[in-house]
Amino acid sequence: MRDKLLLGMNDNHTQEQLLQYFNYDSETGKLFWKINKNKIKAGDEAKTPHNSGYLSVQVDKTSYLVHRVIWCILYGSFPKYRIDHINLDKTKNTPDNLRIATGSNNCCNQNLRKDNTSGVKGVCWHSRLKKWQARVQINGIRSSKYFNLLDDAEKFIKEKRIFDHKEFANNGEAK
Repeated sequence: MRDKLLLGMNDNHTQEQLLQYFNYDSETGKLFWKINKNKIKAGDEAKTPHNSGYLSVQVDKTSYLVHRVIWCILYGSFPKYRIDHINLDKTKNTPDNLRIATGSNNCCNQNLRKDNTSGVKGVCWHSRLKKWQARVQINGIRSSKYFNLLDDAEKFIKEKRIFDHKEFANNGEAK
């Protein structure tokens, strides 16, 4: 099973409770401790790197992703869905960089994969057909089309992604 922390299955605290522990600076997107506890001093930044690239924090033996705590502080409760970092920086937690997203939306807003060989997100060489294959998916529905020229595949995939993914469209570049 995926990490409970990443899926937000541990959202036990209320906004009021979190505000007893933290101050949030919306200019920097940083969370700071209000309390002294063990090695933690009031005023220290509340963050521990998580193996996913996000920042995490522990409150009363419950681990949270920092951006979920910030969302609850800002909007009064934890979101039902995921939170997407618009510019793909998992540590930039300013209000203008966070938005609610379904799992499918969140997958739309990704960089070019490291194993991509075409240089175009969603386009690969189909060796059997000897054509460029352009594929895009939203909510489990995949669209695929074949092209002789990489430029044609790139034009198609970018237009299709903007149409299908709307504000979550990302053509493989950090924003």
